[in-house]
Amino acid sequence: EQNDQRFSFDVRDPCMYRDASVTGLLRHYSDPATCLFFEPLLSRPLPRSFPFTLQHLCRAVICSRTTYRGVDDLPLPPQLRDYLRQYHVRNSKLLAASLLVTELQ
Repeated sequence: EQNDQRFSFDVRDPCMYRDASVTGLLRHYSDPATCLFFEPLLSRPLPRSFPFTLQHLCRAVICSRTTYRGVDDLPLPPQLRDYLRQYHVRNSKLLAASLLVTELQ
């Protein structure tokens, strides 16, 4: 969205990042460290036919408490840090896709 010659994903929210160009906005959000992941707020439980694995739940909790760059500071083997970073990148892409769909509707 554009407002007052500045581009943002939500011009009504003054806390959202704004840039003078669309390319600057995309450059800012292409860095996984700047992407935010908003947990959906459900009014009732979402019915699931399968439970999440303990591995997935642990990764989600760890990633919710650190940033993409903060993963490097964790005392973990490199393969596990890579696994945690994949969660950050995947979820930031899911968020961007859902924002785009919302914008188009």
